Amino acid sequence: MIAQLPTFAEVRRQLIRRRSQHSIPVPDPQRIPAELRTTPRGRSVADDDVNHAEPFLMYEGQNGKLMVFCAKTELELLHQSEDLIGDETFEIVPESSYQ
Repeated sequence: MIAQLPTFAEVRRQLIRRRSQHSIPVPDPQRIPAELRTTPRGRSVADDDVNHAEPFLMYEGQNGKLMVFCAKTELELLHQSEDLIGDETFEIVPESSYQ
């Protein structure tokens, strides 16, 4: 069975529309909204759950120019890992920042 999938150009507009419906706007990258300072899991579980209000913004320094986003559970997994691999997505950065 051979499937003919649409090209990226054909679905790009739909993808952008879909992302904008589910994204929380960040008008000022140095002022992260409260909703983005916690993980989606931390916002969706009950108040008595261990992951309730789980922080996602782990560090903010240098007057908002350095931010580290990571959930504590994923940070623990990272700490236990023997190998780390990066993908060099440095070209994706807001105009107000640099990497």
